[in-house]
Amino acid sequence: MDIYKVGSSLSAGALALSLKLPDGKDSLIRLGGVNMGKVIYEQVADGPLRAIFRMHYPEWNFAKGYGPISLTEEISIWGGQYYYQSRIIAENMPENANLVTGFANLYGLQASEMIGKHARALYSYGLQSENKDNLGLAIIVPDQLVKAFKQTTSSEKDIKDSYLVYFQSKKQKIEPTFRFYACWQASDYRFSDSAKFNLFLNEQLKLADQPLNLSWK
Repeated sequence: MDIYKVGSSLSAGALALSLKLPDGKDSLIRLGGVNMGKVIYEQVADGPLRAIFRMHYPEWNFAKGYGPISLTEEISIWGGQYYYQSRIIAENMPENANLVTGFANLYGLQASEMIGKHARALYSYGLQSENKDNLGLAIIVPDQLVKAFKQTTSSEKDIKDSYLVYFQSKKQKIEPTFRFYACWQASDYRFSDSAKFNLFLNEQLKLADQPLNLSWK
């Protein structure tokens, strides 16, 4: 069954652009819709252990008065893991803009932050599945890429009821990477209560702190 309701939120690690408009107002613009221009799908790998594909958006016309952004998102999944990894390449970014990702908050659960040596997690856990049982949601991001964690409410114009991760953006080309986790109680005993889920997430954060390094002799 589909156990994760997203409504008008930023879904499960979807992308948006935070932009300060010329009138001084802040706008949060969802990736997608009629102004996307050409959309190109590229299959990179499709095997029993790993699958990778890329979505190319070469002419994202996100707002009037600005040139288009060229954005590519590479999605990777691995067998036996409870996350997917997203690697983004965005070019021609406006100076006053930041890329944003996030996940739904439709049940009023409090989000928490977990901090590792080199990575940070934003997560929520509780009765938020469509099966009326526990579901843990999390995004793990390298620490140097995080500008802020924020949230939107149901009163927002477009992207509602979401916990958000704002990426640092100090140049016109940025390449953020993050992992989105969906940890359903019925899929693994480690997600059956908050203490076990926090232990699992802490272990994942340690792995993000110490990525695998390969050397050849």
